[in-house]
Amino acid sequence: MAAQVNANVIALQLEKVRDKVPLLYERDDILLTMIQQRGDVEKVSSRNMRLPLQVNPGGKAGSYNADGGDLGRGSGTQYDVAQISPIFFRFAIEITKLVEYATTGRERAIENAAKREVAQGMKQFRSFLDKLMQTAGNGVLGTISSIASTTFTMTVPNGAALVYPGQTIQIYDTTLTTNRNIAAGVTTTVLTADPVTTQTITVDNVPTGSNNNSAASSHRNIRASSTIPASARPTKPPSLRNRKARSPAPSTRSSSPPPTASRAPTTPPASPLSPTISRAKRESRKGIKPPRISSASTTPPSSDRWLPCKDSAASTASIPISSAAPSASPRSFSTCAPTPRAPPASSAHSATPPAPASAPQSAA
Repeated sequence: MAAQVNANVIALQLEKVRDKVPLLYERDDILLTMIQQRGDVEKVSSRNMRLPLQVNPGGKAGSYNADGGDLGRGSGTQYDVAQISPIFFRFAIEITKLVEYATTGRERAIENAAKREVAQGMKQFRSFLDKLMQTAGNGVLGTISSIASTTFTMTVPNGAALVYPGQTIQIYDTTLTTNRNIAAGVTTTVLTADPVTTQTITVDNVPTGSNNNSAASSHRNIRASSTIPASARPTKPPSLRNRKARSPAPSTRSSSPPPTASRAPTTPPASPLSPTISRAKRESRKGIKPPRISSASTTPPSSDRWLPCKDSAASTASIPISSAAPSASPRSFSTCAPTPRAPPASSAHSATPPAPASAPQSAA
């Protein structure tokens, strides 16, 4: 049996397809882009728009006799007006549903034909508008100098540069009044164009009556001056006069220390009042006058962390304390304890004796 050759395994081999699609024809829109970048676009109605133009200079220059010579007469600038009307253009592309389905996804095609056709169509549309702006404003894309069967030789300077393959054109007479395609009932489509060497175009149908000096115009009988469907006028930045200077709101600072209740103690307190007393100690060391505090109880708690009465920041009051042992003559004793200040209407020695408090006594 013969050895296996490449023809026997060709069905197993993969076919490499480059995923780049280079552009091989001219599609510039330089002039259209330059005009669009200026942003000089006006929105008009169906009526003609007037464009005032300064066409000729004024004034007469020359020498004169400064010793009483005549200065002579002068002249003024001359103006004219142009009128333009809006023209509507369209660019038609057409694909089938199978094209959209067969090119959707990387496993089917290197490009999505539907999306690519829309993008490429807009670029070709811009190129068409750019070519139309190279004309005299009447839509004539070129003048036929001679006809040989279906080949037109175009007159320079434009030559065959303003048409492209696949474009539908119309043939007019030299006066631009008779449409040869409408008279003959045929449609003329450009098959090939050579704008470099021969300046010729090849078409599929030549309407009856076409001869030398016939005008090749774009489709839909474009005869008037065209407007450029440019983008909207660029938005100007707001003027500095209209900008309000925004300054941050002035910050207010209080010279008094924050309230004691808004700060948590740094260490767990040994008694309910120890955080407040510790705060008073810290602020007294810093030279800040501690706030006045009051005890929640009338009896001093049993804690060795209390300051002496004379150094305590708490308010003091004399409270009569009765002796626990019976005595012939009741004697009053005073002790210093942080207690709330009595209301102004009350007295320290009221008619009703307070309840006895359990506290150590000392000899008077």
